[in-house]
Amino acid sequence: MTLLHYTCKSGAHGIGDVETAVKFATQLIDLGADISLRSRWTNMNALHYAAYFDVPELIRVILKTSKPKDVDATCSDFNFGTALHIAAYNLCAGAVKCLLEQGANPAFRNDKGQIPADVVPDPVDMPLEMADAAATAKEIKQMLLDAVPLSCNISKAMLPNYDHVTGKAMLTSLGLKLGDRVVIAGQKVFLHLFQR
Repeated sequence: MTLLHYTCKSGAHGIGDVETAVKFATQLIDLGADISLRSRWTNMNALHYAAYFDVPELIRVILKTSKPKDVDATCSDFNFGTALHIAAYNLCAGAVKCLLEQGANPAFRNDKGQIPADVVPDPVDMPLEMADAAATAKEIKQMLLDAVPLSCNISKAMLPNYDHVTGKAMLTSLGLKLGDRVVIAGQKVFLHLFQR
């Protein structure tokens, strides 16, 4: 593990000190720490650790200097899921919310074909003494489902006169409107449909 990995762990609420971890992570990154390096034990990068330990403050620091695609970097120890899968599975509501705000793809499928909402533990399976965790699971699942863009398969056969259909008519025929979020090829997200 790198010092940045340990810093992400040390920022965990109730265990370490978030402010100190954020300052130290910022210094490490300023000095050239590589956020993409993986732990040899877990194959997790710094973002994965920040998500796993539910430290949104560190997620923001890490993503501030990263490339846009880094938010959806996968981890083999979590079925090649993203940081959003890791946070969802571990009921890390703060991390889930932060990752969504930072552009994480809620429709990204892991190797088992699951989107992050699919890996949230089922509240029904939780014992009564875990009522708080069950409520968090419901909240996270809904947050993730609300963030999933619309998805549809389009073919020329579905649209007669395809070459002469206006953009607005095409959207209407598909049940879409300007401003809707859509997924292309199951992974790439266009945040909003817009008019040219």
